[in-house]
Amino acid sequence: MKAKQAFKKVLGDTRNLITPDILRYGKSGKYFYELSFGEEVDFPIKERRPLYGVTVINYNDEGNLIRNYEQSNAFRTKEEAEEYIESLSD
Repeated sequence: MKAKQAFKKVLGDTRNLITPDILRYGKSGKYFYELSFGEEVDFPIKERRPLYGVTVINYNDEGNLIRNYEQSNAFRTKEEAEEYIESLSD
């Protein structure tokens, strides 16, 4: 199964409210991932800062695809997000 198909199966057409712009889907090790982008608003000064999200799904012990909340994470830079995605293959 391809990563985009896996995400469609688990999450349907929902989007992350914080990082709604999907940059790509992929697979790293046993994990499927979605790399997305958005802007964090720092209140009360209303400063906008870039934010990259890595959402992770994988097969559980029963062979079902599930969203992996523990492996999903957010990063301030794309480089940090890319490094994290690479680390998933370990």
